[in-house]
Amino acid sequence: MKYNLKLDKQILGSDERYCIPGLNEIRVIKDRQTLSLALGTCISTVIIGRNDGYHLGANHIVIAKPARVSSLATKSAGEQVEEIVCIFREILGIDQFYCLHLVGAGMKLMKSRFNVHETNIINTLEVLDNRKMGVLFRDTGSHFFASYSINDRFLSVMVENKNISYHKSLVIDLDLLFNMNVRDGKIFPASMLEPNNFGFEFLASENVIPIITGIRNAPGV
Repeated sequence: MKYNLKLDKQILGSDERYCIPGLNEIRVIKDRQTLSLALGTCISTVIIGRNDGYHLGANHIVIAKPARVSSLATKSAGEQVEEIVCIFREILGIDQFYCLHLVGAGMKLMKSRFNVHETNIINTLEVLDNRKMGVLFRDTGSHFFASYSINDRFLSVMVENKNISYHKSLVIDLDLLFNMNVRDGKIFPASMLEPNNFGFEFLASENVIPIITGIRNAPGV
């Protein structure tokens, strides 16, 4: 993708503190800013990158691989990931970035023959695999609310599985995370919400996740 002026507008202004991408939208934040996501069957690739500081970009993918152009799904997963990558590389000069969190793609609460949540996961993972972009955390298959706030080298994350009201808040040391071998399949992708997840427990033991600031309605507790 070639740089265009429209991409500039997807970067949150220095005087703004909060954003939430709408359907088919991407937004990018930096230090002292917060990005939130509210996802049902939709899915998001939350991408973190660094140069002299950290930036985080996220999208709101309605249908990862639309069969045809529609008013509901105007951009595919590939197009939205490409836009974030273009902003990182062409505007912000960032070459080191990962998919921090693949999140969303919950099945419909009512019985339905549609399996868009499953195809959203499969098709979005295919986009990331084709780019050789490692996924560091994955929480999919439910309805989620998530929030990400950058504070210097630290990222505060709150993620909630809305279907069971399970909530966890934590802090990630981005310097330590970027120094890890993100290709280690024993650790990544980790899960922020899966009980006793090995990757999460390992990252906590290495102080990559130095603080868990809150847990509510954890399964089995």
